[in-house]
Amino acid sequence: MRDLAGRLQAAAIVHQRSNYLEVDLIATAPWNIWQNQPQSIKGAGTALMEELVKESIDLGFVGRLKLYAIPSAKQFYEKIGLEETLEGDWELTPQAAQIFLERQERRRHR
Repeated sequence: MRDLAGRLQAAAIVHQRSNYLEVDLIATAPWNIWQNQPQSIKGAGTALMEELVKESIDLGFVGRLKLYAIPSAKQFYEKIGLEETLEGDWELTPQAAQIFLERQERRRHR
């Protein structure tokens, strides 16, 4: 994910599985984590997740994503709509993916 100036703000390593996208890694630029940085882009990780959901839909996976979350990222994934499964991974269901995309669209039109 790049900003309008072409600077890399967030990136992901993703694998296509039989009926979902598996997210191995999500990283945001360090200046998006540190407070009071002049080049900080708030929402880069959320924007990247939106693109991953759209890619999942384009591939016919109806928005399904799966990943393993580090403890410090669990709140972020919950905000997106992912839920922890009995196996310990996190999944975004097709229904949750649709809700997330609709919420993102509403935010853009505020």
